[in-house]
Amino acid sequence: MLHHTLTLVYTENPGAFLSLGVTWPAGVRLAMFTVATGLLLVVACTVLLWSHRGSHVQQIGSALIVGGGVGNLIDRLVHHGCVVDFIHLAIGPVRTGVFNLADVTITGGVLLLVARTCWGRPTSSPPDPSPYGGAPRSHGISG
Repeated sequence: MLHHTLTLVYTENPGAFLSLGVTWPAGVRLAMFTVATGLLLVVACTVLLWSHRGSHVQQIGSALIVGGGVGNLIDRLVHHGCVVDFIHLAIGPVRTGVFNLADVTITGGVLLLVARTCWGRPTSSPPDPSPYGGAPRSHGISG
């Protein structure tokens, strides 16, 4: 497809992003990738829905992460602990592992949050308590 730039291939991945944890025992994968992820998603959804803090970019980034996490969690529940990965990209010499759209939304959300953290609007600094508006001035004789 698209001259081998984008290839669709069906793969069931019992691990996380790029098969992280695929060699772990099944019980550990269940605990980490299904149970712990499910609990974290409940907390993240609650915070996202009830907290009105943060910028729109932070809220969108968080929603993308939660949405992708929910998608992968549903995949794990339906496919006996695996997510279905199906996208493989090859651009020149650069090749990706096989991934899915949930991975794309999670990565996009993380990138938005990192960009907001690194290049967001500067926060206003608190007013300077010094009556001189800068570094304290010396009133004595310096020697």
